[in-house]
Amino acid sequence: MRLPDAMARLVADRERRAWMLVALALIAAAVARVGSVSWDAPFRNHPDELGFVMWVAAHAEWNGFVHGSFEPTVTTYGPLVYELALATKWAISDASAASDAAHTVADGWAYLNVLDDPARTPLTMNEWIHAMRLVSAWLGVLTVLVLARATRRLAGPEAAALVAWLAALAPGLVQVSHYYTPDGLLLLFEVLLLDAASLLLDRPSAARASYAGLAIGLVLATKMTGALAALLVPWTIYARAEHGPDATGPGALLRACFARPTWIAVLVSIATYAVLCPWAVLRGPDYFTSGGGPTSGSFMIRTLYETHFGFYDWRFAYQDHPRGVSYVTWLLPYVLGAPVVLAGLAGLFTNERRTRLVAWGLFAPTLAFVSGWTVITIRYALPLAPPLLLSAAAWLAHLATTPRAVPVSSLRMLRLPVLRDAGLRSVGLALLTLVLAASLTRGLAWSLMFAEDDPRTRASQWIASHAVDGDVVAAEADYPYTAPLGSTSETTGPVPYPMPRLLVRRLFAGAELGGDVPPHLRRTLSSARYLVVSGWFASRARSHIAGLVAPEQARFYRALFAGQTGFTEVARFERTPRLGPLVWDESDEEQLAVCLDHCPVWIFERRGDYVSPFPSPSSE
Repeated sequence: MRLPDAMARLVADRERRAWMLVALALIAAAVARVGSVSWDAPFRNHPDELGFVMWVAAHAEWNGFVHGSFEPTVTTYGPLVYELALATKWAISDASAASDAAHTVADGWAYLNVLDDPARTPLTMNEWIHAMRLVSAWLGVLTVLVLARATRRLAGPEAAALVAWLAALAPGLVQVSHYYTPDGLLLLFEVLLLDAASLLLDRPSAARASYAGLAIGLVLATKMTGALAALLVPWTIYARAEHGPDATGPGALLRACFARPTWIAVLVSIATYAVLCPWAVLRGPDYFTSGGGPTSGSFMIRTLYETHFGFYDWRFAYQDHPRGVSYVTWLLPYVLGAPVVLAGLAGLFTNERRTRLVAWGLFAPTLAFVSGWTVITIRYALPLAPPLLLSAAAWLAHLATTPRAVPVSSLRMLRLPVLRDAGLRSVGLALLTLVLAASLTRGLAWSLMFAEDDPRTRASQWIASHAVDGDVVAAEADYPYTAPLGSTSETTGPVPYPMPRLLVRRLFAGAELGGDVPPHLRRTLSSARYLVVSGWFASRARSHIAGLVAPEQARFYRALFAGQTGFTEVARFERTPRLGPLVWDESDEEQLAVCLDHCPVWIFERRGDYVSPFPSPSSE
């Protein structure tokens, strides 16, 4: 058979055509994710990736080698994220050499210094982080594939191809895949559960229920806050029922909760969790509350419901957004794009019954759980993405291929023209084209940002090339969100290029504040040559809520950017999604997502004396 004939047959076959498009989407997903795992290297700018994942995994490794227990010291996340990190490290490096290195130091904190010294460890922390980012990237590609597979069963081949492309370049999914945090694992296990639900919807069996239970156990071992995803199993059994007095309603839902597949899934999930987290079984509630500090899971849950935060608290900016509704109006449009969110919401109400119910079964419990939280970052919106993507793809594919008949009476009542099948299909194709074009254009522009250096790295290089020995450089205290300046206290790692011997002073460093803001600023800035400002603090200082509860900080940043403090902006470094003439402004987006990933940095130089923006200098 000639190649043109073979291609013609491939394109004419719905299934083959769809899977060809899925394969192309997987290539795009791999390029976007794997191609950006070196973003912000050689620095370690993601505080959760380093502090809550890699450092904890290193402590667990040291403790396991020296004391025989690999129990993590942090229960904010489940242990699977650390276990996978250790398994990967031992698979690609010499575990016995790592054990020997661990025995040379007295505690886990000292072991972190060993991991930063190539002469003392078979795999440095930076190399380990890079390896885990590769793992996360490929798990992100697998997430796209599994989501397409589940969507194929629930909504057909066209929907599978569409969901693959929507997920491949979705900014939130790309972002979570080019760092190693629990969120990427959670997404994969969630779509595995969705895949299992699509199988159970077709025909329940012990094997398929076990598959669902395995996925639930993996979710629990990654993040306990994902536990409500388990409700999808009885909900799916309920969704199998056809219309009828005994098939729907509370009675049918109650029977689904006690159905055989549900209990198999529950038992398998418990067994899976017990294997991956034996400490929770052996120690009980004490495992989650040990220490009671910011590393315990119970402490983290409490902090999500608090409502008042100081200016230096990372949660400060979230006081200014309404709970619940922000997930749909603010966070999900950043993760997926507003057109996909709108299409997904439309599908949640108008898709075919079984597809609609399965999507609701994953969407509703998660939204109900997180809607009361004050802290509304995209990491808590990410679990809502798979059901919305499924719903959007199913709705758009249905409109473009086999649209529902719209009652003529309804159209006449609304004074709309009556469209026949061909007209409805044309409208559906137009909507599909619009959503797909808007989503892929933004996703491509967003992914292309990572072809250049991180703004924080470029700002650091600028300081290195312009400052001289003895210069005083002031910068904010949160190291991951500002330019690395070469001081030994910076957790972001050593600067790999020559840096002048600087005197670094930190704004808003807690203990260094030592009193009111005006005198602190005068002490810090009066002799500074350069002031490095990051979007992390600047965005919160310029927000509406800052003017109400942090007026001094708000006043200072307003005056600084207005050129009223004696400092002049001399350099600006930022990454903005752009594609040709198209530019997406991220100034009103969720700032933690922007600043974790591509935090903007401004550099100001003092030209003359520092001018206080406060009305009573004598009080300083």
